[in-house]
Amino acid sequence: MSIAIERLTEATESLSIAFERVTEGYESLSIAIERLTEGSESLSIAIERLTEGFESLSIAIESLSEAIESLSIAIGSLSEAIESLSIAIESLSEAIETLSIAVEKLTEAFESLSAAPLQGNVEKRSRRSVAFAASPRNGERLKMVCIVLSVELCE
Repeated sequence: MSIAIERLTEATESLSIAFERVTEGYESLSIAIERLTEGSESLSIAIERLTEGFESLSIAIESLSEAIESLSIAIGSLSEAIESLSIAIESLSEAIETLSIAVEKLTEAFESLSAAPLQGNVEKRSRRSVAFAASPRNGERLKMVCIVLSVELCE
């Protein structure tokens, strides 16, 4: 019987050691589960923040798309304005050419009238002179106005 008690004591000690090891294992498992839970919560927060970031990015992309569309419209309007300006410059160029031809013809007419002897009266008004010349046709009179830049007296 003493061998049986001795074996029972050894078995009890082994059982006690095994129980301690199971308890330690349970505590380690408990700590691991706690850390896993904390990690899961951190992961959940990270996923939530990532989702918020994607939503913000989506809104930013939409705003950028709207801005690009507005810019495209503005460029189209600018292109139309440049085309209109080009047409206006062309018209202005034609008007200047027409005006240049008209000034040339007026200069020729003035020179031919200046060469003709004056009949009628000549009025002198400061730097501006108005001359009335009799036309050879129908008794009509031509009025000519010019700015006098200088006056010389001839003897």
